Parts: sequence; structure tokens; C-alpha cells
Amino acid sequence: MKWNLRNRILAPALTLIAFTTISIAAVSFLMSRKAMNAALDTQLENICATSVTRIETWVEAQRLNVVHWASQAHVLLALEDSPEGQVARTAVNTELTRAEKTYGAFANLQLVDLKGDTLSSSNPESIGKLNVADRQYFKDAAAGKVAISQVLVSKSTGKPIVVLAAPVMDGQKVRGVLFASLDLHLFGSAIVSKIKVLETGYAYIVDENGVFIAHPNETKIMTTKLADFEWGRNMQKMGDGVMVYTFEGVEKMARFHTSDTLHWGVVAAVPMSEIMATTNRMGKVNLGLGIGFLIVGFGAMWFTARSITRPIMVAAEQLSSGAKETSAAANQVSIASQQLAEGATEQAASLEETSASLEEMSGVTNRNAESAGKANELARQARKAADTGADDMQGMTTAMQDIKTSSDDIAKIIKTIDEIAFQTNILALNAAVEAARAGEAGAGFAVVAEEVRALAQRAAQAARETAGKIEGAITKTAQGVEISTKVSLSLTEIVEKVRQVDELVAEVSTASHEQSQGVKQIAVAVNQMDQVVQSNAAGAEESASASEELTAQSMTLQHIVEELHSLINGQKSSAIETQDDTPPARSTKAFSVPRAKVLAR
Repeated sequence: MKWNLRNRILAPALTLIAFTTISIAAVSFLMSRKAMNAALDTQLENICATSVTRIETWVEAQRLNVVHWASQAHVLLALEDSPEGQVARTAVNTELTRAEKTYGAFANLQLVDLKGDTLSSSNPESIGKLNVADRQYFKDAAAGKVAISQVLVSKSTGKPIVVLAAPVMDGQKVRGVLFASLDLHLFGSAIVSKIKVLETGYAYIVDENGVFIAHPNETKIMTTKLADFEWGRNMQKMGDGVMVYTFEGVEKMARFHTSDTLHWGVVAAVPMSEIMATTNRMGKVNLGLGIGFLIVGFGAMWFTARSITRPIMVAAEQLSSGAKETSAAANQVSIASQQLAEGATEQAASLEETSASLEEMSGVTNRNAESAGKANELARQARKAADTGADDMQGMTTAMQDIKTSSDDIAKIIKTIDEIAFQTNILALNAAVEAARAGEAGAGFAVVAEEVRALAQRAAQAARETAGKIEGAITKTAQGVEISTKVSLSLTEIVEKVRQVDELVAEVSTASHEQSQGVKQIAVAVNQMDQVVQSNAAGAEESASASEELTAQSMTLQHIVEELHSLINGQKSSAIETQDDTPPARSTKAFSVPRAKVLAR
């Protein structure tokens, strides 16, 4: 059976709504159950932890009270067997009785000696009658320690108690024991029995042996212990944690916590049925909402499908008439596309030739730029060499000036030597004259004077010869200075010309490089234009082919319109039954444009 369009829309939509509704309900149920379990577990954990803390605080406070009372001086005095001791015992009896009534937590307070005999008590009937020498808490206190007994059953009340015992010290020596019985039933009824979890959940306390010492059901106190049940033994082994167990046919979840100091445990339990009650109600609500959404969704989708099929029928009629008009327009587009393809092909060929010319021009420009660059480099080197020669010539000129200055100084020194030789010659003549006047006595001095005169003449002769040569050297040095100055000026002019040539060649090189870059940019632009024109030519060819294809598609569209009628109404029309089921063949003929020249590179 062939479905109509409305049924095809309704079926998956309703399936999706049903699946979504069921999924949301299931996920909501699971998440709410998980959240409820987590919240309840946190609540139970807080109850256990708080209860353990309150128990420890309460016991510690009473222990400190007992220790404080045991440290009183009149309590120590009451242990003496003397008239003063008797008076002190009476006072202690009064205080213990008042403390029991005031605090309300003690079942009995007693002062005993080291033999265990009761000397003072809040219960006067036990004085002189009760002996606790065999009790472990008495032994521990007599040994000097503050003791806390195990949970015991009070012989007078039958309720659970715990005994706190403190030694009465005389310096470093134990003289007696003061102990007090804590009434655990009072604590349990005041604190534990009032704890409620949900509707029927409760909490209870067990001692270190697992015996129930506080419970809402008082018949279980000191008569039931965890070891009586398999789940209780597992709970004792774990010490702290959470577990689900069955007790008296009821499945429960329990959180338990053990005190590190007292080793008592607090257990908070709640039936699983109460935990699941809320989530079950939420699941039912979600299911009801889902069914309601499904009904509403069915109605909405039915009207939606109906509103969709009617416009589609109108659109199908319009498509049929539009297909004919599209076929006529496609023929016109095909003719225009062929003409556009021919023009684009010719334009692409012209751009190809322009691109080739630009590539040749770019090559020439690049070579010119390279040659200008090389000339620029050679000019830079020549400039550098000329600068170096000018610097060297400047140094040589400076050296020649220094040589001339040194020659002038030497000439002055030679002149000074000549004058000294002349004076020496005159002195030698004077010495000879004086020796001649002296006669034979001055004969030796005359010889010496003659020798000095001879040396002075030789020195004068050498000074004159040296002065002549130095004057010649000075003259040649002056000529060298003039020549080096002229050469320096010439080199300076050469350097200046070379610098100008270097600047001109650099400008030529820069211009050539810029020209090369410009030609490259033009070549790139022409190449891009070539690609665009080729793309236009290809697009024109494709447009021509697409226009013919569009004609074939318009014929196919007529067939699809008939199929659309069948889809909406859910049955084949008579027109379709008489037609061939296969659509008309599409034309694959495309306008062919010669592209060998366009694609050549």
C-alpha cells in the first residue's frame, strides 16, 4: 500500500514524539532516583556524624566533671578515717546528691577507697554496702588513669549506663576513686529517638560490641546486637560506610559511622520503599504528560500535514507551467552563451600574445637592471679605491711636512755646532799664544792647544759639509711637499668625480629595478586578466551546455510534477500510468569552442 504525503509526515513525527517522551521520562526517572539517593545518603551521613560528635562531646563533658570533682580538697579529706574525714564525707554526700539532680545525666555518683568500699554516694543506701573492687573501671582508676567502662546494665534501673571513674590523687599517690554512672537511656530518649528520616526512617546507637544501647524500639536495647544478623556482622567489619540490607522483610538503606574515641557506632536507616516513592510518583507524572503530549502532537501534526499538502498541490501546477517557460528561455540563453564563448576565446588569444610580449620586455628589463647593478657595484669599488688613495696621499703629504720640519731643526743644530767649532778654534789660538808667552813651561799646553785647534777646524769643516747636504735635502723636501700637495688636490678631484659617477649609476640601477618591478606587476595583471578571460570562456561554454541541459531538465520536471501529484494523493494518476516510467534522456551535447590557443602557454 502506497502512503500519501500526509501519512508520511504523520508517521515519523509521531514516532519521534513518542520516542522523545519515553526517553525524557526514563532519563528523568533515573536522574531523580540518583539525586534522591545522593541527597538521602548525605542526610544520613550528616545524622551519623552529628550524633557521634554529640555523644563524644557529652561523654567528654561528664568525664571532665568527674575529674574536676575528684580533684577537690574536701573529696581527698573524705578518704581519711578521722573526725575531719567524717565531716568531709557528709559534705561530699550532699554535693554528689545535688550534682545528680542538677545535671540529670548521672544515675549514681560514689566515692570509694582503695579497697573498693563506698564512703560517700548520691545514693545513701549504698554507703558501706557496695564494694566495686572487682570492677575493671575501679582497677584502672586505682592505677592512676581516668577510666570509661563498657556499657553496662544498671542493677537499679535496668537501663544502659557507662561508668566514668577518676582517681583521687594526693600528690603522686592514689588515695581513692570517684566514679559516676552515666544514664545512656536518658541520652537516647532525648536525642536518638527524636531523629526521623523521611516518614519511618530512624537512628540507633550500638556499643563497641555491637549491642544496641539506644533505639526507638526500647525492647531491643541491651537485648539485640549486630552480630545476630549477617548484615550486622558486615557492618561491624566495615566500621564506616553505607549498605542496603533486608530486615524483617523490609529492604533498607543504612549509613553508619563509628566513634574513634568511644568505639560506639551510630546507624541511620530508612526503608527503600520510601526512597523510591517520590521517584515513582515522578515517573507516573512523566508518563501521563508523555501520553498527553503524544495526543496533542498527533492533532498538531495532522493539521500541519493537511496545511502542507494543499500548498504543494498549487505549487505543482505552477511548476508545470513554469517548466515550459523555462525550456523556451533556456534556448535563448544557449544562443547568447555561444556568442559569448566565441568572443571570450578571441579575447583570450589576444591577451596570450600580450602576455608573451610583456614576458620578453620583462626579460630585457631584468637584464638591464642586472647590468646597472653590476656597474653600480664597480663604481662603488672605484669610489672606495679613490677614497683610499686620497687618504694615503694625505698621509704622505703630512709625512713630507714632518721631514721638512726635521731637516730645518737639523740645520739649526749644525749651525750651532759650527759656531761652537769657531769659538773652540779662537780659544785654541788664545791658548797657543799664552803657551808661547810661557816658554818652555807652556810647551806641553801648546801641543794640546794645537790638537784642540785641529779638532775644531775638522768639526767646522764637517759641519759645513753637513749643512750643505742638509740644505740640498731641505730644498728637495720642499719640492716633494709641493708635488704631493698637487697630487692630493688631483686625487681629491678624482674622488669627487667618482662619487658623482657612483651616485648617477646608483640612480640608474634604482630606476632599472623599479622599471623591472613595474613590468612584473603588469605581467601579473595581464596573466590574471588572461585567467579571467579563459574562465569566462569556459563559463560561457558551460552556460551553453547548461542551457541545453536546462531544456532537458524542463522535460524531466514535467514528469516529476506528475510524480508529485501521485505522492500527494497516494495513488498513480492515469496520465502517469500511460507514460514510460523512465524520465526523458538528458542532452549531453555542449557547444564546443576551440581552446588549444586559449590554453597554450
